[in-house]
Amino acid sequence: MNANATLCTGNSTEDEVSFFCFKDITPGTVLDMTDNGYSFATTGLWGDTEGTLRAVRTGPTIPAGQVITFRFLNSGSNSSVSPDAFWSFTSLNGVQSLNLNSTGGDQIFFMQGGAWNNPGGANDATYSGGDVLFGFSTNGQWLPLQNSSSHSGLPLQMECFSMAPTSATNYCKYTGPQTTTSKRQWIIRVDDPVNWTSMASCAAYSSAAPDWLLAPVLPFTSSAFVPGLWTGAKSVDWFDCRNWDDARVPVASTDVQIDQTRLNQCFVDGGGTAVCNDLSVSTNSVNTDLFVTNGSTLNCGGDVTVQRSFGLGTMGIHLVNGSTFTATNVTLMGHPPSPRKVYSRTPTPRTPLS
Repeated sequence: MNANATLCTGNSTEDEVSFFCFKDITPGTVLDMTDNGYSFATTGLWGDTEGTLRAVRTGPTIPAGQVITFRFLNSGSNSSVSPDAFWSFTSLNGVQSLNLNSTGGDQIFFMQGGAWNNPGGANDATYSGGDVLFGFSTNGQWLPLQNSSSHSGLPLQMECFSMAPTSATNYCKYTGPQTTTSKRQWIIRVDDPVNWTSMASCAAYSSAAPDWLLAPVLPFTSSAFVPGLWTGAKSVDWFDCRNWDDARVPVASTDVQIDQTRLNQCFVDGGGTAVCNDLSVSTNSVNTDLFVTNGSTLNCGGDVTVQRSFGLGTMGIHLVNGSTFTATNVTLMGHPPSPRKVYSRTPTPRTPLS
């Protein structure tokens, strides 16, 4: 994110944004973008004083993982500078372009499939019929109802599809690992402030590695997100979407799996109520435990299985400090014992007594 590329290019109010996608960008693909804030002045409604753009792919397919860079001009033509220039840009709200604040910070949202409606010029815009894909903040935080173009709230269920990794309002660049990993791990990588570097000037941003204008392809595995798989990638908190493989906290229809692949144990804590359908707590190596603590509740609408398939040690579901756990059926299983040799012999015939 370069919110003040003017000092490099000489083009007034120019901004530069680089991003990549997990799917191929095929001809005709549409991406909508806005720097208007969500819950700007009213909960659930967007601001309407900043830009909202629609970008349409007019060239050949861009492969999944390849970095794309757009440049936005508040006065002039928007453009795609890498990997090529084959996009068209149109305004959805009559504002010429996006113009990221170079002081105080700003935000940008990527959206798709919806319609932008700006009824009255009172910061009451809506985006209906589509999805908000991702959000990025340049001031390190998400603050709704600030009535300020420098701040924004987050749409519902966007906690794990957004980031505010630095407090740099002008120049910040991902400088973390670029090795092959899963899609979920890529999201965790780019959400980690350790993997970002803030620069003091446009020249420093442009000269620092990596050079995203070269449009490298960031490699990821083809494995799909697994709903309900506990990773514990960020903490022990059940209610933190970053701890689940599909980046979503389980709902009543979700089958949950907690196993030896987890990085942290799992805690339902804080007096909240967690829900799921079937629940499996299993391990073939390290101890794997689920804790329901401090007056919290876990309601499982389906079957619960606790199984150790190999090894020794304690594991299971722990209810602590007045907590509640419900399930339809609970099955406890240990790993099978080692096979035992069966000895037999042919009995000696005996003469019947008369």
